[in-house]
Amino acid sequence: MQSVKEDLEWINKTVKESAFPDIEIHLTEWHTSPSSRDDMHDRLPAAAYIVKSNLDCIGLTNSLALWTFTDIFEEKGGASSIFHGGFGMINFQGLVKPSYHAYRMLHQLGDQKLYKDDYLFVSKKSSNGNVVALAYNYPEEYENAVPSGRDKREKGTNKALNFSLKGLKAGTLFKMEILDKDHGNIHNFWEDMGKPEPPTREEIKLMKEYANTMKTSYVKADKNGVLTIDHQITPWSLVLIQQIN
Repeated sequence: MQSVKEDLEWINKTVKESAFPDIEIHLTEWHTSPSSRDDMHDRLPAAAYIVKSNLDCIGLTNSLALWTFTDIFEEKGGASSIFHGGFGMINFQGLVKPSYHAYRMLHQLGDQKLYKDDYLFVSKKSSNGNVVALAYNYPEEYENAVPSGRDKREKGTNKALNFSLKGLKAGTLFKMEILDKDHGNIHNFWEDMGKPEPPTREEIKLMKEYANTMKTSYVKADKNGVLTIDHQITPWSLVLIQQIN
């Protein structure tokens, strides 16, 4: 679970002790595993791992680039299935995976850190002062090893997300967007459809709509300007909370 952070900490220590202590560090190829046929790349747990690794590695590297953006690359050629464990965040049909939403949500965070713990990051945008928080559930049952692609459904225990934001204007509105096993998790939806190979145009249209639809709700700060979040994060899920006014 900590491998990316621990590797970068080792690299930083090695560089500082070298003859070139001020060189930049770029990690240009990384993922949950080195296999381009690992089913976990298509599944929900990859999203939680990506968010955790990115947040834990802030300040440790000049760049941290996932390999790759899409499943279309030359090393092993095409595959027999539209979902085959490819490295990409998007498959051949243009269907976005949970890993795509992990980066989409990370991109919404502000440039000022207000708070961070093991599963919650709260930020502020210097451009407009809006607060954006991102939380995730990497289940404690999998702290010693990432789950195998053979795990067909997402397992683990819930995590309580309880926190408050103070100093807001009364009635400040926030949007809560959730990626979980039943929302935006395209691989499971494809399985429930009977794994069409290849899917028709109509099926692709339906899957694209599903893949881009999160569980969404809205919450407000009370009359004292306090926003209270009390939510159970299901295993491997992401929760994005954005101030919208």
